[in-house]
Amino acid sequence: MLVDRAAGKFGATSVYARALLFAGVMIVVSTVPNQAIIDLVGFTLIGIATMQAEVLVGPLVLFATPEQMVGRVFSTLGTVTTLSSLLATFLSGFVGSTLLQGIVVHLPTGELNAINLLHIGAGVLIFVAGLHASCQFRTLHERTQRHRKADHHPGTE
Repeated sequence: MLVDRAAGKFGATSVYARALLFAGVMIVVSTVPNQAIIDLVGFTLIGIATMQAEVLVGPLVLFATPEQMVGRVFSTLGTVTTLSSLLATFLSGFVGSTLLQGIVVHLPTGELNAINLLHIGAGVLIFVAGLHASCQFRTLHERTQRHRKADHHPGTE
């Protein structure tokens, strides 16, 4: 319900991109200090942001997909999402326990181990995805506006 209001006020594409940007930043911020209260608040905010993005995926895909292709697109999206989740779990476990084993970064706020570094990497990737989505949606919006202006003929209304 809150996502619907925000999407109505700011636009679904804007809310989606901002949710990804915010989630990426919060993952990095909540990983670095290694303090329980910051982690609890950070992961709660990450959950809210990712929920907003997930709620908007369906309508955005429906908007961009021709009606006869909707079933195929959603089945492909579901398969790719499941496979990427399984692959990410496998790769993070493998990289964290082999390639990054023993790596420790000392900071004034604490130490970062392999899992922390993987979380920071994931946060950066999510942030970059939000930037990419924002740029693509902005370009799409500008193209749509130009197309509407080109199709508008004064006096035909």
